[in-house]
Amino acid sequence: MHSVAKGKPAFFGMRCPIGVEAISGLVHSVASTAANAHELNTAADRLHGDERFIYGDAGGIGIVKRDDFQNCQTEFRIAVKTLANT
Repeated sequence: MHSVAKGKPAFFGMRCPIGVEAISGLVHSVASTAANAHELNTAADRLHGDERFIYGDAGGIGIVKRDDFQNCQTEFRIAVKTLANT
């Protein structure tokens, strides 16, 4: 495990990014990582190869630039980052 500081207290923990079937909602893969590891580091391991679409939150914006996805024929649908309230 690894510590992650958010504000004053430090949190120790792990993260479990998952791969889910879009239609059925069933989980087909789980990867357990340290809390400080980015979920894109395990993204290629969580795919089964028959995906037509890959959905993700704003943390996955750079996924198309990664070597594992350079020749991927899958369509990426990644959320955009929101602007902070000023």
